[in-house]
Amino acid sequence: MMQNFMFYGLSNFANNWVEANGPEQIMYVFGGTSIFLSLLAIPVYIFGKRLRSWWTRHDLFVLLKMETKGPRLEMS
Repeated sequence: MMQNFMFYGLSNFANNWVEANGPEQIMYVFGGTSIFLSLLAIPVYIFGKRLRSWWTRHDLFVLLKMETKGPRLEMS
């Protein structure tokens, strides 16, 4: 998903950004973003079981009244 946002941004404003500031700044921003997203994997690795349990008990589609009419699969 992040890749889609990055390429959308590249097509709309990154060319002007690189032209004004050079390629070094944009690489620092993309590198920092990649490192930040990679660091988010650490808490997910540690607390993944709790996160999956919480999301199972708090169905976002039901809370937002977006539940479909199809059969619901129960996770065991």
